[in-house]
Amino acid sequence: MNNATTDAGRPCKRLEVVLIRPGKYDDDGYVIRHFRGVLPSNTVACLYGLTEDAAKSARFAGRVEIGICIYDESVHKVVPEKIARRLLRSGARVLVGLVGVQTNQFPRAADLARRFVAAGCITMIGGFHVSGALAMSKTMPPELQEMLDAGVTLVKGEVEDCWADILEDIVENRVKPLYDIVDRPPLTYAPVPTIPPGYMKRFVFKQFGTIDTGRGCPFGCTFCTVINVQGRKMRFRSPELILQRIRENYKGGKGIRYYVFADDNLARNIYWEQIFDGLIRMRREEGIVILFMMQVDVKAYRLPRFVEKAAAAGCTQIFVGVESLNPKNLESVGKSQNTVEDYAAMVEAWHQHGVHVHAAYIIGFPYDTYDSIMADVDRLARDLKFDEVSFFMRTPLPGSQDHVDAVAAGVSMDPDYNKFDSFHAVWDHPLMTREEWQRAYDDAWKRFYSFENMKNILLRANISNYWGMFKALLWYRGAMVDGTHPMLTGFFRLKDRTERRPGYPVDTRWAHLRRRWREVRALLRAWLRLFLEMQELWLQTRIASEKAKVSPAWRKHFQEFLTTLRQQLHHAHERINLSVGYVRSAFEQNIESLKSSLPTISLPDAGRRARETGRAWWTRLLEKMHVLSVRGVSTRRHLDRFWQQTKFYLKRRAYWRINPFLVCYNFLRDLKLALSFTFYMVYERLL
Repeated sequence: MNNATTDAGRPCKRLEVVLIRPGKYDDDGYVIRHFRGVLPSNTVACLYGLTEDAAKSARFAGRVEIGICIYDESVHKVVPEKIARRLLRSGARVLVGLVGVQTNQFPRAADLARRFVAAGCITMIGGFHVSGALAMSKTMPPELQEMLDAGVTLVKGEVEDCWADILEDIVENRVKPLYDIVDRPPLTYAPVPTIPPGYMKRFVFKQFGTIDTGRGCPFGCTFCTVINVQGRKMRFRSPELILQRIRENYKGGKGIRYYVFADDNLARNIYWEQIFDGLIRMRREEGIVILFMMQVDVKAYRLPRFVEKAAAAGCTQIFVGVESLNPKNLESVGKSQNTVEDYAAMVEAWHQHGVHVHAAYIIGFPYDTYDSIMADVDRLARDLKFDEVSFFMRTPLPGSQDHVDAVAAGVSMDPDYNKFDSFHAVWDHPLMTREEWQRAYDDAWKRFYSFENMKNILLRANISNYWGMFKALLWYRGAMVDGTHPMLTGFFRLKDRTERRPGYPVDTRWAHLRRRWREVRALLRAWLRLFLEMQELWLQTRIASEKAKVSPAWRKHFQEFLTTLRQQLHHAHERINLSVGYVRSAFEQNIESLKSSLPTISLPDAGRRARETGRAWWTRLLEKMHVLSVRGVSTRRHLDRFWQQTKFYLKRRAYWRINPFLVCYNFLRDLKLALSFTFYMVYERLL
């Protein structure tokens, strides 16, 4: 029975809107969820802003009370039965929107949708998979027909123009099984994405936000779904509304200071200069310093003033679709806007303004081989000097021309959409087996993010963004430890015993505990090794990074900080001297009273000089001593050798060869290094 027939004929007085970004299953059937996430969802922010705007409008205000709650399954545990029971208890009608669903998330979204429908909720699925599959298919795809048969409503397209209409249908109980939104709405005055209250508390970087300033892409890459979902005619938000939302997020208690502009290509936004000029004015006139990352095309650096203004506005990193270094590969997928000869000039142009360049590279184009991929990775690192590279496997996503061509040609594809995540081989390659293709993908990550290449990246990094680059490298290396793609990773993986993909056995509590204990123990060991590796990377690059070219604005800011720090240290030194003087005065008074009760004894001059020398030495020690100082330390290799030797003696039971004093001494040195590294990384904004 379709969910539109629930409570037939009865409009509701209260509507609970539940926006859920579904996760995806890992290869063992567990939902990928972390204690703290990294990348928030812009789609959740968009739908939250639209729902909030509708709830305050005259259409619903005073007539229907609308409540909103959000769940991001990458950081929230979602149990449909519990959510439905809690919300339906109040007598409200409940709409569950599974939003921004990509192809690899669709299996999980479908499982959640069935459970929400069974629990009595009106349930909808929207996002790139539904919109793309319907846009590029002449018939209803079987997985979508299955959802319709289960009573789930499908939403194709963007809802900026009609979200209030859909909510009205739900209130009046006339919801449709399919909302096919053909026209792509103008975005000029559409509500700007709103970060839900409390959402960012679940993420590592709480001062992080997303905004899409425009949608669409004018190019025609065959592997891309954006052009068939959002269109090749670009649409843009009002620059004034974008700047106002950034100002509100900064001053309104959320403290958002870093943004990912989620546009597919911000360089083609006709209002880019107004946005950058507005951000520059906010810096100079209001003291609102915003940093951001954006996606652009290879030739964006040729636009007059684009690079200069982007850097001045706070751009720290660009994400650019390089895709391949082989012109034949680019031609085969319609990537006509890329010219390989432009890559070096592009990277240099952005580097001259202190902006890091993050490349997207796709593995599995027709002319790729294992050896050619490894050679390309070396060129990306050594010759072109990209600061970051995200690797993806070519995947025929529903909604792309690649998928249409593969279906028409009868190409064999993996039937499990959970693997359509761009890091599984889901179809055959003409020159590589699937195993060799997977090995090339895995080795590309290891090769680019080797210790030596990360060291080279940081040595040439701009000091104003040294820690930003360092944390990005830590993020990507951490994802390799976690065994997931950086776009899916987070901090500390969580696994719910009972929330497992249908068809996989649910372990007993004891079996699940044993499995998790082994996994957590291995993960903690891997994170310890990574912590020591990144600490060594910091020691070898931190001094040289201080010699990098910096902007005048940053140099002035840094000098002001140093002046303030010197003043604080001077005041602290004066307070220490006063304290030492007070203690010394009290001590000398006691000595004088003691001397008055004893025969007079004159101290030799040598003794007085010794006391004065000792006092001077102690004062100098207080001045120079700093618990976090690592001055002159450029490596931890000597410590690693000591601990390896100590471990060797312990295994051989040669306890007499272990010096306990050296163990304590080196333990304290190691602890000091760890505290210093952690302090500087966490509080880098103060340095």
